[in-house]
Parts: sequence; C-alpha cells; structure tokens
Amino acid sequence: MRRVDLNPFGWLSLLPPALAIGLAITSRRALPSLLSGIWVGWLIHSGWQPLAATAAAARSIGNVLTSPGQARIVAFTILMGVLIRWMQKSGGVAGFLRWARRRRWSNSRRGARLMAAAVGLGVFIESTITCLVVGTVARPFFDRHRIAREKLAYICDATSAPVCMLIPLNSWGAVVLALLAAQAEVGGLGDQAPLGVFLAAVPLNFYALLSVLLVFAVAATGYDVGPMRDAERRARVAGPPEDASTGARPRAEAGIALSQGLSDALDTCLVELAEPVAGQGAAVVALGSYGRRELSRHSDVDLMLLFAGDPDQDVVNRMLYPLWDSGLQVGHSTRRLQQVIPAARENIQTCTSLLDARLVAGDEALFGRFRNELRGFIRRRRSWLHEELAAG
Repeated sequence: MRRVDLNPFGWLSLLPPALAIGLAITSRRALPSLLSGIWVGWLIHSGWQPLAATAAAARSIGNVLTSPGQARIVAFTILMGVLIRWMQKSGGVAGFLRWARRRRWSNSRRGARLMAAAVGLGVFIESTITCLVVGTVARPFFDRHRIAREKLAYICDATSAPVCMLIPLNSWGAVVLALLAAQAEVGGLGDQAPLGVFLAAVPLNFYALLSVLLVFAVAATGYDVGPMRDAERRARVAGPPEDASTGARPRAEAGIALSQGLSDALDTCLVELAEPVAGQGAAVVALGSYGRRELSRHSDVDLMLLFAGDPDQDVVNRMLYPLWDSGLQVGHSTRRLQQVIPAARENIQTCTSLLDARLVAGDEALFGRFRNELRGFIRRRRSWLHEELAAG
C-alpha cells in the first residue's frame, strides 16, 4: 500500500497560524492578522511565489463566501457588530451606564465584576453576542475602577460558551437538540425525548457548571493568581491600556512613563559620577519616590551614600556638587552600613524611605548586605512599624 503524506510541508505548516496569532497579539487587529496568516499559508503552498499566493488567497476567501453555511456565519458576525454599534450610537449603552452609575454596586470593584458576570449569565442567545455585549457594557466600569482588561476578557469567555451549553434556547442548544433528534430517529434514545435528555445531561456538564461557578467566585472575591495578578497590579497603577483604534495613551500611563524616564536619566548621570568609586566599598542608593522610579520634574532627589567603612568626604563631594550645580534639590544621607538600622529604628520616616531603596551604582555586595539586614529588621519589628504607621 502506498503511504500518503498527510503533511508534506512539515514544520512550515505551523508558520501561518503562529504568524496570525503573533500579529493579533502585538497589533491588536484581528482582520489584518488573519489575512496575513492566510497569505503566508498560500505562499508556502505555492512554492514561495508571491503572485500565485495572492491570487490563491483571494480565491479561497471568495470560496468561503460562496458556501451557504460559511456565508451565514460571516453575515451573522457582521450583523452582530452592526447591532452592538447601533446600541452604542443610539444611546442604549450610555443609558444603561447612567442607570448603573446611580446604583450602589457600581461604585466598587467587586460590584463591577459581579455586574459583568451577571450580564454574561443573562445574555445566553449566542456566545459571540455574550462576549460583545458584556465587553461593551462592562468595559467603562472596569476602566473606571482600574480593573484589568484581562479580567474582563476572562469573565466574557467564562460566561459565554459555558452558559450557552447549559441552556437550550440558543444556537448551541439547537445544534445539540438536532443531534439528539437524529439519534432519536434511529432509536438511540429509547423512549426519551431529545429535550428531556438535554435537560437531564445539564447536571453532568461539569466543565460548564464549574466555569460559571468559578467566574462568580472570582468576581465576588477578587482572587487572582499568576499573570492575572500581575495584570491587576499593572491596571491599578497605569490604568486602562491605550485605545488600539486611536493610539491614545491614558494620562496616568503617560505620566508614569515620564516619571520612569526622568529616573532613568538621573540613573545614567549618577552611574557616571560614581564610576571612580565603583567596587571600593561604596554604593549610591535611591530612596523614596526616586527609589520607586516615580521621579517628577521638580521632585526632591533622595539619595543615600552607603559605605562599608568610614565615609570618604571627597567621594561625597564629587557625587553631590554636580547635582547641586545642576539645580537639583538633593536630599542625601551618608552612612556606614552599621548605622543604617539604628537610624531606621529612631525615625519612622527614615525607615519607610529605606523600604523603597534601589541600587543605582556602586558595590552590589554591599547593597545586598544592607537589604538583608533591613529585611531582618522589618520582620523583627513588624508590630512596631504597624503602630508607627497607624499613629502617623
């Protein structure tokens, strides 16, 4: 028997989908990404002939539209987009937002998450409609409360297909009932009706049930793990991401980028100033807002010049005078390693500024020793720190 090679292109067959997915993630534009993947697939198939690949890609797209089933899917998707756009332009979404903002639950992050989950549960006509409606309605609340868009995408996904699979009054249920009806015609269901079998199987649809229960548990508790926790932290600080359609960046994100840029520029200057003492038992440590890389245009520059032994005043002067001459407001301290923890113990402001300590230049081993001693002090004096912060 002649063996038929089902995959004559080998690993190259993975290139078109990988390209489409990669472009969709980076550009956030699905249609150009899909078209690029289609064209590259035909490019491989045609033996790397661009003109032939372009013609074949155009024919394949046209063939999709000539198929009645595929044409209905395309038309359905377009009509759903038109429906959502009409809801936005007619004021339906804005009216719902005004109504919702008057409700107490809309003023909390938990309320916004539960609202998105509830809308996803209630819109069960079709999974695509569920995602479109939940995303359109809930995104303003998520952006307002600085909840990650990734969390909204999870809620949309977890309340679309799973919910549709549990309820027969949608296209998914119609397909399942049609399959069950075909089985009933050949006696595969015995004396049971297709609808009865469908409803009896709902409690056994563990994936769908657990997905719905889990999304409401996450919405109610706000529990996050792994990348979702990182996304939530980023959203709390930077706010919503830029608008892919306009390229506009949120003000909060633009301000953070400016602060980080100013901090990085000052880091470069300090690294050059500290070059003569690098590796000589001295370290330049950023504190406070500068340590967090949140430096503003007129912020004080908080520095600690850390020495393993007695401070060298010549070194201190070479570091600080250029900064003063440039007009910067430099708040500095010069300490030996053994003096840091006693200073933190005596003054709560000194202690809290050390929590943001970041090595800018100098002896990494010395900074590591300082950081370990500070961590040990914080663990031992945690109750004192809580009391001082509460009193302040």
